[in-house]
Amino acid sequence: KNPKPEEKLEFKELLEEDDFIATKVVCHGFPYQPTALAYDPVQSLLAVGTRTGAIRLYGKVGIECHLLYEHDIAINQLLFMVNEGALISVSSDVVHLWNLRQQRPAVLHSLKFKKEKVTYCYVPLKSKWLYVGTKKGNTYIVNVETFEISDYIIYWNRAITAACSTHPGSVKYIGEKPDDNNKLLIGFEFGMLSLWDLKNKLTVVRIQCQLALMSVSWNFDGKTFMCSHPDGTLTTWNINKTNKPVQVLVPHGHVKNWSKTDKCQPCTIVNKVDWVQCRGSEPFIMFTGGVATDRPNRDQCFTIMQGREMTLFEMEDDIIDFVCLYNSPWPNDFEDPFAVAILLENGLAVYDLTLPKYPPYKIPYTINIHESTVTSTQFYSDCPVDLFTYLYSLGKKHKRSGTSYSETEWPLKGGTWGESYKDSSLDLVITGHSDGSLRFWDATAIAFQFMCKFSTTKIFDRERVKESCEMDDEPYAIQDIILCMNSRTLVISGAAGYVILYKFSVKETTTELSVMDVSVADQISDYTNDCQMPTKSDTDTNNILHLAKLRSGPVKQSPGFQAELICRNAQPCGDTETSNSSTILCLCYSSGFGIMAFSNMKGLIIIDTVQKHCVMSVRTVDVYALADNSQIPKTPKSGNFHVRDQSDPDSPLFAGASHVKAGESPPPSAGLSNGSTSPSTPRKMKWSYGGKRVSGKSQSNPSIETDNEDLSLRSRSSSLCSVDREGNNKETIRYLNLLETYARKGDLTAAACLWIGTSAGSILIIILNLPPFGVERTRQPVIISPSGTALRDKGKIMSISILDKKRRSVEAPTDYWVDDKKPSRKNVFAGRNANNDFDDIHLAVLCTETQIKVMKLPQQTIISKPRQLDGASIVKVTSVFVKGKNESCLACLSSTGMVYVYSLPTLRLLMEGQCFSNGDDRSIKTFSWNKDGQAIFMSSPSEIQKLATIRNECLRTGSYLGSPFVVKDMPEKPSKGFISMFRQANPEIDRKKLFGNIGERGNRVAKKVTDTANIESIQQTSFGVAAVMSKTKEAAVMRGEKLNELAHKAEMMNSKAIDFATSAQMIHQKYKEKHKLF
Repeated sequence: KNPKPEEKLEFKELLEEDDFIATKVVCHGFPYQPTALAYDPVQSLLAVGTRTGAIRLYGKVGIECHLLYEHDIAINQLLFMVNEGALISVSSDVVHLWNLRQQRPAVLHSLKFKKEKVTYCYVPLKSKWLYVGTKKGNTYIVNVETFEISDYIIYWNRAITAACSTHPGSVKYIGEKPDDNNKLLIGFEFGMLSLWDLKNKLTVVRIQCQLALMSVSWNFDGKTFMCSHPDGTLTTWNINKTNKPVQVLVPHGHVKNWSKTDKCQPCTIVNKVDWVQCRGSEPFIMFTGGVATDRPNRDQCFTIMQGREMTLFEMEDDIIDFVCLYNSPWPNDFEDPFAVAILLENGLAVYDLTLPKYPPYKIPYTINIHESTVTSTQFYSDCPVDLFTYLYSLGKKHKRSGTSYSETEWPLKGGTWGESYKDSSLDLVITGHSDGSLRFWDATAIAFQFMCKFSTTKIFDRERVKESCEMDDEPYAIQDIILCMNSRTLVISGAAGYVILYKFSVKETTTELSVMDVSVADQISDYTNDCQMPTKSDTDTNNILHLAKLRSGPVKQSPGFQAELICRNAQPCGDTETSNSSTILCLCYSSGFGIMAFSNMKGLIIIDTVQKHCVMSVRTVDVYALADNSQIPKTPKSGNFHVRDQSDPDSPLFAGASHVKAGESPPPSAGLSNGSTSPSTPRKMKWSYGGKRVSGKSQSNPSIETDNEDLSLRSRSSSLCSVDREGNNKETIRYLNLLETYARKGDLTAAACLWIGTSAGSILIIILNLPPFGVERTRQPVIISPSGTALRDKGKIMSISILDKKRRSVEAPTDYWVDDKKPSRKNVFAGRNANNDFDDIHLAVLCTETQIKVMKLPQQTIISKPRQLDGASIVKVTSVFVKGKNESCLACLSSTGMVYVYSLPTLRLLMEGQCFSNGDDRSIKTFSWNKDGQAIFMSSPSEIQKLATIRNECLRTGSYLGSPFVVKDMPEKPSKGFISMFRQANPEIDRKKLFGNIGERGNRVAKKVTDTANIESIQQTSFGVAAVMSKTKEAAVMRGEKLNELAHKAEMMNSKAIDFATSAQMIHQKYKEKHKLF
């Protein structure tokens, strides 16, 4: 019967395009491939530049800001315009000016050099002019307000005077003289230094070092400065005595006399030196490198000298840059440093200079995500509060106390916090790493805080694994993670082909592990109908190869997630494809069913986690038989699968085995049945396939928009031909999902079933006949029944989502966790009632790598036009529930990095946006959706990016973001000494008059770049800010009107009170006179 026209209005979609927008909310982790470091002493901000063009700002605890320009250009230098809310990033040929005064900083101006490469930049305090040094040795002056180059250019040949005829090399340093800002010191690569008079346009002092120049640091008195050189020496020069250095230091070598030709102990390059003055104590001299060349890890050494004391720090990684933290921004004042920040290749270290031995600060930011390579992620929303409490408590118990940190308050205090997000739903992120560890992170709102960590490798014998494992990758690398928050159950799969089931416990236990050795049996014969079962000698455990070797004896497990069941892939020692065939392709688990299923390159394995035994182990080619309950004549080439009976010790091990704890009785066996009981003896069941292939169109009634051209529906009496199956030996199971829905066409009630998707586009359904919950669940077996449903689609199956009539996601039933310390209670099963209405329906959203379809259950009819992606394939899919509209939609990630959102069930496109660049395999592999339309992925090996797609959620999250810039007053200038009062002060020159000419010479060198896309984003941001300001203004006006009304009412009450007082006084006087008469 054809559906009525009214059925088209059965699903009223409320979601619109305006409800969605793709926004990168926050980015956490350590900046990948750092290159530069900068510090603003007034705003108390730290900036880190990277080779990918990204910038990370760090302020007080909770203030992190990620800046990213769309063009990947390596940053060589960063400069803060102190207390101006601006940051300058310098690349090889591009200079960017960032505006930090807005919530999401963006590029304001860009200057691209045409023929020269930029090597060093300098911006003086409270100046509008930027000095740019180039590789050719020239120095250009840029107006920061307009980002245009002035005609005032300091050419290298004029800076070194006629006394030197050779090219001095690139510009290595530019800096104003601290006591005279009319003088500019320019240092060149080959050791030449020139003190340039800006007003007179000539060189006042010229100094020639004997060695190449690496860095320069001025003393605040403006008379001396220190240079670092490639041989590990530090030279101090006086501008009044330029013949030779005042002092030569080789901190990690020995020099007796500068004039002698004898060389000191060879040392490494001192890349940077900082000479910092302290009020009332010896100055600090800090530098990187400069150690003996034969010293190991010489690129990881940092030295602090103060007087005769010298402290050498050996870092874990190579040092990139460092900067001293101090309060005074004035160049002619004592710096008085209180900390030093050292930028490492894979981390950040900050040391307290106010305490003896310079103890380190504990970094309050999340920078340790990449301690071990992240291999998988999972993102969960609406987590229970008690689960968060337990996870935080576990993290506190496992904290190491080996390092003594400074008790001083964190030195960075910049930025302001946003609105509080205490009322937000709790979000949890779990990251799996290559070393087999799992880390739990609090990802609520914009936070990303470490909660706890535990290792999955404690139960393995690592030495035996290293000897036997032939895998190129880490054998313990986490591949898949499943967390059931209600039952506190965790399931993970490892690279060595094992699956571990964890259950949460608040007590410490010491027990023997329950281990199961399971495998998919290979086909024994292709051309005989009678196949012999393997004997016990053929399946001896000595001939079994395990890629995961377990510890022997009882294992002690700390409170938290404790291993309940380990399933290992057991393969014959002669199998040449062991490492590939044992890889877990997909995994699913239901705590309510007590069933776990996973697949590898060979086939499917179903585990009963309650009775801890293998329900079924079957090859991929034989899975088709499980979806067909008809008996079809055998053909010469047939599939087979094994069902192992645990009551028989001689049953085949490779068909699926179970190892139970000592002292426990083995559970009853389970088998394959079509409504009958399980077999009591081991048997080999042989299935053959044949018959005609059913045409593409379904024999059922058409639905709203039936298009079954690409979807083949197999009824109970149909099957797939053997030629198609046996000819495709590479077909594997790529998707598994345990659900309670309609498995057969025309079913009246939902049943527990397993949905299977293959790489060839087949969708098969297996019915699970579960015993009643309680005592019977531990005694009676789980029966596998064919459903008679087999679907065929185009492309690899990526996802199968089931929605109910209200378009809410239908999840597998769950068990509920009970605290061990509390009295136990009965198991709670969140299943469906068996008395379902006949008209109740489910919607199955079938997603392959090429298209999406929606099928109505139990009718099994396509109700929407298939949606296809042009030039891309689908890699990640989830159903998203929009809380504001009480409706679900479909969110997809494509192989090109695009994010799509479709309505359900009509598959109308609601949103599309670029998430990351095309071909980013790392981002695709670690991409994970949650049920609220948010996603996370590793944008780099050390950074994790959070993405939001629902507009209301993006706006709410934006209010949580803080601001890196705060309006502050500049510190007072240092007072001049008594003697300096009698000196003639150097008159300040008018730089606008001196540098203000913009001509053709500057335009030939560089041009101002205007990025229209960035301007549009800035305009959108400004429009958003304008809207907020408008609302704030309206609220203020309304508040003013209400205050005026209140003032008017108060004035009226005051006048009435005065009138009342006057009347009362008159009455009092009247009765007083009457009293006198009486």
